[in-house]
Amino acid sequence: MTIKLVIADIKWYCIVPGLLFNDALLCFANDFSGKEDIKLEIRYTDYFDTPTGVSITNDILEWYIQNNEIYKYHLLKRDDSDTIFISLKTNESWSDVLIEVRQDYPYAIDMINILLTEIVFRNRLLFHDGLVIHSSAIEFEGNAIVFTAPSGTGKTTHARLWQEKYKVPVINDDHPAVRIIDEKPILYGTPWAGETKKFIDKSCILKGVVILEQGAQNQIWKADKNEIVKEFLPRCFLPYYDKNLMHKSFRIFSDIISNIEVYKLKCKPDQESVQLVQSHLCSNK
Repeated sequence: MTIKLVIADIKWYCIVPGLLFNDALLCFANDFSGKEDIKLEIRYTDYFDTPTGVSITNDILEWYIQNNEIYKYHLLKRDDSDTIFISLKTNESWSDVLIEVRQDYPYAIDMINILLTEIVFRNRLLFHDGLVIHSSAIEFEGNAIVFTAPSGTGKTTHARLWQEKYKVPVINDDHPAVRIIDEKPILYGTPWAGETKKFIDKSCILKGVVILEQGAQNQIWKADKNEIVKEFLPRCFLPYYDKNLMHKSFRIFSDIISNIEVYKLKCKPDQESVQLVQSHLCSNK
């Protein structure tokens, strides 16, 4: 079957054998016209190509860079017997993608929906002047505010406090995307929203980023350059495997922070911290 998606204004043309996409991805179904930005084909198979080229990582997935006329990158997962049960191959620009999977693989839907499609998106996004940020993003007064920090610091909690006080929507609670369009940073909801699964298909201008840190008292200040590089940049998903794409990422990151306010917030999980951010960030029209 053929499924068309639009995520962060990036058009996907997908050829899928049956019901492999989850409800989150299907929330972004859009019968667009014109040429796609990503062509994704998913196939069932019992026969996989042996990976070639240079191995660059072996964490959740094995990654290879290979000298292939069609596919430059090859990602795969093996079982304990060293048998490949799912693989992703893509061209250099992440615009032509083939996912192959064993039909009896029990975790195929989760692997495709939660991991592989998100990897495709965040890499293809680089070619559209965008980055995925590990953060929780809300809409307030027509603009987006992003709360970012290492996992477990309280991003979701802080977003929930804003929901309780101002009834604001959460645009994405884990992996929102930001694109530079007409020199403006535009934040988008995506279907990859972590454990809470909170997201909406919406976009708005990014007003600012708040770097969170747990503290005994509530304090806020404008982040300096060192804090931004040390504490905000690592929250972006960066293509460490490719030097040229890293340079592109740094340029996109620079364009984002040049057009927003970035604050550091040491806080307790209370409404006083919400009011502190609102009085500083949202008073700067």
